[in-house]
Amino acid sequence: MIENVNSIINQIKTSEFGKTTRKSAQVILKANMNAWTTTRDELGKVIDLAVKQSRKFTRQSRSTTEEVVENLSDAANERVTKVERRFQEGVNKVIHDIGLPTADEVEKLSRKVNRLSKEIQSKKTAAKRRVPRKKAAAKRSTRRAA
Repeated sequence: MIENVNSIINQIKTSEFGKTTRKSAQVILKANMNAWTTTRDELGKVIDLAVKQSRKFTRQSRSTTEEVVENLSDAANERVTKVERRFQEGVNKVIHDIGLPTADEVEKLSRKVNRLSKEIQSKKTAAKRRVPRKKAAAKRSTRRAA
C-alpha cells in the first residue's frame, strides 16, 4: 500500500498538475514570508508610534494635572485666607464686646504713644537747652544786685 501511495505521489509530482501545484505552493510560501516580514517591520513602526504617542499623552496629562493641582491649590489658599479673615473678625468682635482692645487698636495706640514720647523727648531737650541760658541770666542779675 505504501508503494502505491509513493507511486501516486511520484506521478502527481511529474504531472503538469503537480508542477503547477508546486509552483503555486512556492508562490504562496513566498507571499506568506513577505507578508510576515512586512508585518514584522510595520509592527515595529506601530510600536514606535505607540511609544511616541504614549510619551506625548504622558506629557499632556502631567501638564494638565499640574494645572489642575495649581488651580486647586490657589482655590484652597483663597478659602483658607477667607476663613482666617472671618475668624479674625469674629475674634476681634468678641474682644471688642468684652471690652478688650484689639490688636489693631493696640498697634495704633502704641504708635501714638511712641509719637508722643518723641515729642516729649524733643521738648525736654529743648527745655534743657533753655535752662542754662536762664541760669546764666539769673547769675548775672544776682551779681549786679550785689
